[in-house]
Amino acid sequence: MKAPLLDRVLAVGLITVALTEGLSLFHALNRATVLASWALVVASFLAARGLRGWSRPRVDPRVAMVLGVTAVIAIVAPPNGWDALAYHMSRVVYWIQNGSVAHFPTHNIRQDAFSPFAEFCILHLQLIWGGDRLANLVQWGAFAGSLVAVAALVRRFGGGAAAVTSALVFAATLPMAILQASGTENDLVLALWLLIALLAAEENVRTGTVMSALKLGAAVGLAVLTKGTAYVLCAPLLAGWAILLFVRSGLRRRALGLIAAAGLLALGLNAPHYARNFRVFGSPLGDRALIELHQNDIRSLRVLASNLVRNASLHVATPIPHVNEGIRRAIESLHSAIGLGTSDGRTTFLGAPLSVTFALHEDWAGAPLHVAAIVVVLAAVATRRLRLGRGPEACLALAVIAFFAMAWVLKWQPWGARFQVSLFLLLSVPCGLAAARTLSPHALRWLAALFVVACLPYVVANAARPLISWPGRSAQNILLHARSELYLPAELGVPGGDDSGSGDPLKHSLRSSGGPWRRWAVRASYAGAVDVLRRSGCRDVGLIQAIDSWDYPLWALAWEAGFDPRIRQIQVRNATAALSSGSLDAPCAVIILDSPMGFPVPKPVDLAGREVYRVDPVTIRLMPQSNR
Repeated sequence: MKAPLLDRVLAVGLITVALTEGLSLFHALNRATVLASWALVVASFLAARGLRGWSRPRVDPRVAMVLGVTAVIAIVAPPNGWDALAYHMSRVVYWIQNGSVAHFPTHNIRQDAFSPFAEFCILHLQLIWGGDRLANLVQWGAFAGSLVAVAALVRRFGGGAAAVTSALVFAATLPMAILQASGTENDLVLALWLLIALLAAEENVRTGTVMSALKLGAAVGLAVLTKGTAYVLCAPLLAGWAILLFVRSGLRRRALGLIAAAGLLALGLNAPHYARNFRVFGSPLGDRALIELHQNDIRSLRVLASNLVRNASLHVATPIPHVNEGIRRAIESLHSAIGLGTSDGRTTFLGAPLSVTFALHEDWAGAPLHVAAIVVVLAAVATRRLRLGRGPEACLALAVIAFFAMAWVLKWQPWGARFQVSLFLLLSVPCGLAAARTLSPHALRWLAALFVVACLPYVVANAARPLISWPGRSAQNILLHARSELYLPAELGVPGGDDSGSGDPLKHSLRSSGGPWRRWAVRASYAGAVDVLRRSGCRDVGLIQAIDSWDYPLWALAWEAGFDPRIRQIQVRNATAALSSGSLDAPCAVIILDSPMGFPVPKPVDLAGREVYRVDPVTIRLMPQSNR
């Protein structure tokens, strides 16, 4: 596992952006053009280099087990995460439908505004394969690539075989990474770019070459194009790199030139998406209200302490409920002492309640064993009982600063553990080096065994995509059910208040207090809706939905049934309303899709036709015959 492999990964990322944006300019994003483009890329590479430099990597069997099982899950299971159904996969289908990644009218602004690189990769795989079978492999590939980067960093900092193995076991057994590796979130993709950026920054400080600065700019640019939290995570790295350049370089002009080269490349990669956002929302970062929703409304040392404690609490849950309740009460008492609520809307996303719950889900899982190891290493380094060297200690410093920065800038979220995946993978480097330098080979084997055994429930009993169903904690076994049955849960508990069309959806509570919770027969509802559309002969469908409705399963289940509808969102009442929907005909049917979070659906205005289907969360109205 060598750094040149990561250079090729970086090149593939750049090519993906170039092809996507280039073909999009001509509304030519389709299967033929993407297949032809990648065939040309591969042929050019083989003509220039052949297979020189490729070798079969030696992989630790424990790491291989995790990668192998998660790869099987990624291929067998369909994309079925909450965000996958609401916007990750949805935006991909709209792009394919429009032949372009241009913004489109949408009730869910995230489908337009959020950083799109991970979905660019899914887009290419979806077009090449002709379906979503390979969609989950983007995150899995980023997981595997991150492990390569971790090994490269350990070697770069002087670690031997024992240190590399220890770091890889630490990284490969991280619960959130394991769970996300078979889904379509984007945190592992971001982690990959962050680790490659660190490698490039170290190389640039050491060698001062323009090429290494360009690698850094490319990695940072791709990180920002992947997820908005990259701004916070990359800032400490870039600040440290710039300071070291000026301190170590005798020529300030050259240092400024290297910074400019990296910055211009990073900006260039994001320029098309920035331009699309600026044209629609008046800001390169997207909708201002959506940005402000994620940022702390107040900042102080009390807020910093509150968010640090709550972010750390995401990793301390145990399988014992009364222990978790004791931890929760302790955190509540601490907040009472500092005069802040644990659900204060000024520092908490949508006023979400504090919960300390053991979970095997990609949105909620913590990493208590890894946190314990990190605390031990941090304490040993801070007290100077352990000296790891400048590089590993810089990794520790970067992770700690980024952890504080996230608490300072961003509101606490109950699913915020996944935002910290990059930090844990970065910390695997100093933790692996520390273990190798302080423990005997016998102790290292026992410690590795502990981490491997602890990760097994996350490997085989992923709550969203289980190989072994965990009673009360897992969905249906992916090996025993048809793929079409795995997109959606059979039933779902949802807030019961009926305030459709009223209130500001961005201020709507995460836990609706408008009424009792209801049970939706979600899978049956979507399947029945697709069947009604198929039998009606209507392919041009209008969609009215909430800001977090699950629209992707409408396409996925339709494709499984051999039906290919064209769906566009109508009666949109936000900044995207004036955008083109592409060359679609007037809808012959309209779907009204409720939100599983209880967000309000805009009330339809002047909607003709007759209602032919209503099973929560889907309602269908067929338009007059003249529209069909």
